[in-house]
Amino acid sequence: MLEVAASKLTASGAGNWRTAVGTHLRIPAEDASADLVVSGWSIAYSAASDADPDGTALAAILDEIRRVLRPGGTVVIFETMGTGFATPNPPDFLLSYYDALEDVYGFAHECFPFDYTFADADEAERLARFFFGEETGDKVAASGSPIVPEFAGVWHRVYA
Repeated sequence: MLEVAASKLTASGAGNWRTAVGTHLRIPAEDASADLVVSGWSIAYSAASDADPDGTALAAILDEIRRVLRPGGTVVIFETMGTGFATPNPPDFLLSYYDALEDVYGFAHECFPFDYTFADADEAERLARFFFGEETGDKVAASGSPIVPEFAGVWHRVYA
């Protein structure tokens, strides 16, 4: 993915960028060097209630994000608000993480549909089973639709 990003950025003529491998706990960037930090569907693996019952991992991740942001910098976090449902239906094990983002860390939150559209119903079922498990795969198979409903949550905050 880093090669794809670098190729697209180079082709666009964009400047002032670089790609690097890191973790949420050690972002490969200097202190106060970024205007924007974006995390897509990944902090939840460290901050869900089953992985981080006392919230220490989330606190460390957000400290690291703040470390690399310049004053006035923005952090944007994308996470699931439910796959295979007609309305938002976030997994229970993520609720305390989502609440902490808003109630403890002052993030604003939006939610929007982010459906997956496949070539046909068979592809939708096969890939839903692979990525989201048998229960979601069964729902997709029963629907006969090439569309797998998904809702995405976006949390965002500007740090002074």
